[in-house]
Amino acid sequence: MAEQKPTVTQDDIAAGLRRCGLRRGDKVLVHSSLSAFGRVEGGAQAVIRALLAVLGAEGTLMMPTFSQGKVEVWDHDRTPSFNGRISETFRIMPGVRRSWHPTHAYAAIGPDATRYLEGDYRYVTWGPESPLGRLIADGGWVMLMGCGHGASTAQHHGEVAGNVRCFGIDTSPVLFYDQEGELTGAVAPSWRSGVCPWSARDHERQLRYLGAVRDTYIGAAHVQLIKGEMVIKAVVRLVTGLTGIDHCASCRQHPDTEMFENYRRRYPADKPSRGEPWR
Repeated sequence: MAEQKPTVTQDDIAAGLRRCGLRRGDKVLVHSSLSAFGRVEGGAQAVIRALLAVLGAEGTLMMPTFSQGKVEVWDHDRTPSFNGRISETFRIMPGVRRSWHPTHAYAAIGPDATRYLEGDYRYVTWGPESPLGRLIADGGWVMLMGCGHGASTAQHHGEVAGNVRCFGIDTSPVLFYDQEGELTGAVAPSWRSGVCPWSARDHERQLRYLGAVRDTYIGAAHVQLIKGEMVIKAVVRLVTGLTGIDHCASCRQHPDTEMFENYRRRYPADKPSRGEPWR
């Protein structure tokens, strides 16, 4: 007999968020899976309303609304989020702003939303001037609602901070019309050429070793809350040998130059590519 999924309400979710340690006025990036909760009365909107109720008017809520290179020409208003139903519902809610990066756009609402999102396409996706980088610099949190650490974009910020050699900088292979109506590309990282030797499980172990994880269950969803700066610290430990195992020392991964070459072939007249490693 199939196990019956629990039913949760907006009040249940709000209570769970407070139990996990989220407070009024916090700044938080949320990765989420609606189906992980079980049955949610009110669906994705109930989850978002619960988050906003806990954060209050002083808090800032941000979610990824990434296209992840799945569209040829990105449209700020029409290209959906590929990060789940909650993030897509959030993207189109009144008062929510969306940034302009064609592969890694964020959506946010709250007093810091405009400052976090402004001009993100001009900066490295996982660098300190990205929306998440700005939130982390403000002491912001990363929350995982029903998804694991493999979904956490902040991990890549840690890799950048640790000067990994397997990323490079390039103009994004996805074009978009900017706020002035000009067709352009964005500064983006090239993905590495293969699989990283450390895993999301290693990352979570480090976070728990550092005492950085606050967690609870809401319905069937495992919910975790971590300071963004601690996410970065845990990854830096993994990629610089501070855990006793230097994952990067023997790794042969490098920036995926084929991504750069594909871009040059497709858009030879656009902005010149910059394919040098960050390190």
